[in-house]
Amino acid sequence: MNKINSTLVVLCLVFLVSGCANKHYVFSDTSPVKTLNDMQASPLPTTNDFDFAENAVTSAGRYPISGHLDLRRASRSADVNSMDQVPNSTWYNARLGYTDISPNDLLQGPISIGAPQKPITVIKTKKIGDSKGFIVKDSKGNKYLIKFDPAEYPLLQTTNNLVVNRLFWGFGFNVPEDFIFYFKRNDLNVDSNINESDVDSLLFEVGADKTGQYRTTASLLIEGTVLGGTHQKGVRKGDLNDRVPHENLRSLRSLRVFCAWLDHTGMRTDNSLDVYTGTAGNGYTKHYLLDFGETLGAHGVEKGRPWDGHEHYFSLKDSIIKFAELGLFVQPWENRDPKSSTPKDYYQVENFSFEKWKESLPFQPIQKSQPDDDYWAVKILASVTREHLETLFNATNNPQKEYLNYLIETLVSRKQIILNEVLSSVSPVESTGITNGELQITNMGQKILGGLDNISYKINFYNEKNKKISETLLLENQSTNFSIPINTSSNYLRVDVRVWKNGKKAPRSAEFHIRNNKLVGVVH
Repeated sequence: MNKINSTLVVLCLVFLVSGCANKHYVFSDTSPVKTLNDMQASPLPTTNDFDFAENAVTSAGRYPISGHLDLRRASRSADVNSMDQVPNSTWYNARLGYTDISPNDLLQGPISIGAPQKPITVIKTKKIGDSKGFIVKDSKGNKYLIKFDPAEYPLLQTTNNLVVNRLFWGFGFNVPEDFIFYFKRNDLNVDSNINESDVDSLLFEVGADKTGQYRTTASLLIEGTVLGGTHQKGVRKGDLNDRVPHENLRSLRSLRVFCAWLDHTGMRTDNSLDVYTGTAGNGYTKHYLLDFGETLGAHGVEKGRPWDGHEHYFSLKDSIIKFAELGLFVQPWENRDPKSSTPKDYYQVENFSFEKWKESLPFQPIQKSQPDDDYWAVKILASVTREHLETLFNATNNPQKEYLNYLIETLVSRKQIILNEVLSSVSPVESTGITNGELQITNMGQKILGGLDNISYKINFYNEKNKKISETLLLENQSTNFSIPINTSSNYLRVDVRVWKNGKKAPRSAEFHIRNNKLVGVVH
């Protein structure tokens, strides 16, 4: 058995042994997988092109209908280890929430090569979605995709892209090296294969500032063989490292939290990229997220969609509900005038709810996200500080200080709303292990949100066969860190901890699995 298969088997055995049908998990005494060995040599996988119309029909129609017809319970994510964590992989690397990342570290983010060095040479003109740009080669031979702000909204996408690119890097995703880049016409050469009048026409259309400079986003092209966007469902055919259906990856399901916070409503396959690294037959596929300009309200205002972030572009379920309501219930955003709206009107705290937030087109990993996936993500989100945000926005060279302050305040407030909602959807407790016959517990809800009032716990004990083996233990008025006695003659013990707050119990318990006095498994 080769290394890739053995590692995947270790992960899969956790769930096969656990028994998913009745949610009865049992863990063996093995070390949790911390790194998924998914960089083994694989043949060059199949490639795919993105077709917006086909994607819209599939996302808004075929997948939701087949989902409603599937009567099976939503499955637990299949890329978590025995400690309920996501191993490092070609999808994800632990950063914020696991490593001390300073504001300047976050700003540095993915940078290795650096920004383009002038002069730059246009080697290809390109229409990217609704925007236009160039592919250029700088004086060092590095290639970049150059994109401009929409003429109607100067500074908007370049500002958003830099900030959100660095945040997604901090969350643990692979992202390209993106920069805010200025150049003048005399910094720009044109390859002999390019019609220079086409370049000048595009520059005239986007317009320079008073100093003759063009403000752009420069994105370093990722080296390797481009395979296309990440499939939102299933796996990539031919990729031997790709074994878990993408809709069952917590690393992608977590996008529900991060995209809702940043209002990344345009999260689709074409805002991701799979790149094969290495020579054919000896390489592996690495997964990236990219194109973050249409966030923080930009997607809605640029597209003129008052419902952006509140409703899907099309939803059969929503259409049926609206038909049944006969237009009697009007949502606040339905009176928004797209022609006179600004990004502020779309990126707000008012009327924002994490549970009700929706991406423009249903994206399967987001749709399949479970409370334990959201909980994992908010522990990362909680580590983003105001200082992180201030450093990122200050680096955008955007003179609209009042607007930037508005964005920072809105981000802080939306973060708080998400934390409150998600931390109430699970029993947010963690364990550092066992000391002197006691299970050490930390209430992450209290640690993150503060407040110790009206918190209590109901704790039940089960054996390996899911049989309750002792009386329910009640604990009240505990500090953030406390301990649970686990004296038992059983070789296997499951400790279920359910949090009660203000007399209301959490929807689900946290499970701590102990084998021979050792913590071997956690389920939230």
